Amino acid sequence: MALVAVAPATDLGRARPPSEVLQARISSLELDSALETLDLDGLPMSLQDVVRIAEALEFDSSVSSLSLADCRLGPGEVGRLVRALKEARTVKSLSLARNPVGALGAASLASAFAKEGSVALKSLKLEQCQLGLEGAQKLARGLEKNRVLKVLDLSFSGLTEPGCARLAVMLRSNRTLDTVGLAGNAAGAFGAEMLAGVLSINNKLKSLDLSENQVGDRGAEALAAALAKNSSLTDLGLAGNEIGARGARFIAQALLKNKGLVSLDLEYNPIGQAGARALSDALDTNESLLTLTRDEV
Repeated sequence: MALVAVAPATDLGRARPPSEVLQARISSLELDSALETLDLDGLPMSLQDVVRIAEALEFDSSVSSLSLADCRLGPGEVGRLVRALKEARTVKSLSLARNPVGALGAASLASAFAKEGSVALKSLKLEQCQLGLEGAQKLARGLEKNRVLKVLDLSFSGLTEPGCARLAVMLRSNRTLDTVGLAGNAAGAFGAEMLAGVLSINNKLKSLDLSENQVGDRGAEALAAALAKNSSLTDLGLAGNEIGARGARFIAQALLKNKGLVSLDLEYNPIGQAGARALSDALDTNESLLTLTRDEV
């Protein structure tokens, strides 16, 4: 049974201050080497707090899942954690979501991934981490030859069209990542075209979330052409992408040939009755798709 650090949230019926909860959970980490899951989400922490966590991980730890979402961690704190992860090879899952990690923090993470065997992470969540184009470029460079990380979530991190394109270049050589989240990064049609090129050659990627990326009909056409050839992708998120009837028809044509996709999300796209009808007709032939999410028209 996994051991989880969860300090009591109340004391004599009153909520404990976040700082008190944080100190209690860090103490649990320091005192219990059998602890497997440490959840500190939403607890603001200082560099001193991060140093305590890092030293406990380095000394003697069984923690495999570390969640530090929304903890106000900047590049300095992330850099110290990365150094700890090089020693604490039990940590397989790390969430830094909703922290101002920035490009400098991304550079610290990238340097660890670039060196084979440096960190053992299999899952990294960096949603809303203000990475920007520079952060995307650094992470992409570090992950090109990484053979450990399987899950990467960079949703809503300001990657922009060229940032998403650079990650697509990385995915052409990386054959370990199987789940990638890029929602809300303004990938645009060009970013979608670059990622479509990945789907034409990468047979390891299983799940790709491109929701809210302004891919439009042009991007949908490129992705559809790739789906017609790809049989490894099982989940594709395209919600909120300004895809109209024309784009929906391209996707429908791809579904007539695709034999791998299990879930497709097209919600919040103006596909209209013509697009909905084309998709419905395609489902009469397609035998693999189990879930198609779209708006009622």
